[in-house]
Amino acid sequence: MSFGLYIHFPCCSKICPYCDFYVLRESEAKRAALLPYYEKELKLLSEKRPELFSQKLETIYFGGGTPSLLGPEQLAGLLELTKSHFDVSADAETSLEANPNDLLGDKPNAFHQLGINRLSIGVQSLNDAELKTLGREHSAKQAENAIRNIKKSGLQNLNIDLIFGVPGQTVASWRQTLEQAIKWQPAHISTYSLTIEERTTFYKLQQTGKLQLPLDELCQEMYLTGVEFLEQGDYKQYEISNFSRPGSESRHNRNYWQRKSYLGLGPSAHSFFKNQRWANVRSLPIYQRKLDVGELPLDLKETIDTKKALEEALLLGLRQKEGICLENLKKEFEYDLEKEKRELLDELTAQNFTLKENGRLRLTPLGFYVSDRIIAELFP
Repeated sequence: MSFGLYIHFPCCSKICPYCDFYVLRESEAKRAALLPYYEKELKLLSEKRPELFSQKLETIYFGGGTPSLLGPEQLAGLLELTKSHFDVSADAETSLEANPNDLLGDKPNAFHQLGINRLSIGVQSLNDAELKTLGREHSAKQAENAIRNIKKSGLQNLNIDLIFGVPGQTVASWRQTLEQAIKWQPAHISTYSLTIEERTTFYKLQQTGKLQLPLDELCQEMYLTGVEFLEQGDYKQYEISNFSRPGSESRHNRNYWQRKSYLGLGPSAHSFFKNQRWANVRSLPIYQRKLDVGELPLDLKETIDTKKALEEALLLGLRQKEGICLENLKKEFEYDLEKEKRELLDELTAQNFTLKENGRLRLTPLGFYVSDRIIAELFP
């Protein structure tokens, strides 16, 4: 069974106005206070859920937040902690999310020497005006310098995150960002639509009329432009937002989409094992207090019943370019999607939203753009 570990490091030097993840302003004191609690959580889990630790660990993912703020010694300690509790595969994918400004000097080389073999860089845009709108702390030039520095370290498995639908962004500026990103030849590129979440600064600005987003038609054009540009640049789309060179797909994220098991550590982290899902509290002080009294820092726990599992199979399967195997749906869930949703599927195919090939149903690029609506309509 493929098994992944996610470690949430919530500290950031600055909180971006669009970010809905659980994050905190960075300080040395917060960082130092947090690190011992990963060990406390693992120790408690090993006592209460020993079955989790019999799995071979195939992927490790440091997310946040900004885990590239960690010093090499701190990261080394977390990797050693992981190895002391799990049987880590010799070829495990070990990923670290990073901001460009944290990847100057010798840091990329130090991370690589520790065993980090995949970096995911929050570039977001290569237009300085758009970066300012997004509240990013780096410039396009600083992002370029970081990429060059990473390549000097010998670390080849590099992902670049980009955002489209930014206020003031045009199709032309989006093309320029894509063209420059492709020139760097990273192994992987992710393109995300800017979404406005309720707990963010952008949401408050939008509610008061101080934030004007591009029209949906323009965002759709940007998305389709991204798909076309990246595929022409030899990046194969394998999920709504993800494109890679052959063999460089994110193994950790694929675990999520293929409904495989993973364990999350840290405040707000989620876990999934067999038919159970749970999430940690979204508060560092409460997370710490619960662990201090020998209590797992859970916020929610649910058992996935057959109906929910079917919905997740549809949701996660149709996010992927390969789509879903209709015969497997029948075998696993006794659900005949073609029979139950025949009229809807005919309509979606006629509108160029879906395709059926070799017994699989998948979304087209146009279908990917409106996937939330389509998948909801396909639910039983």
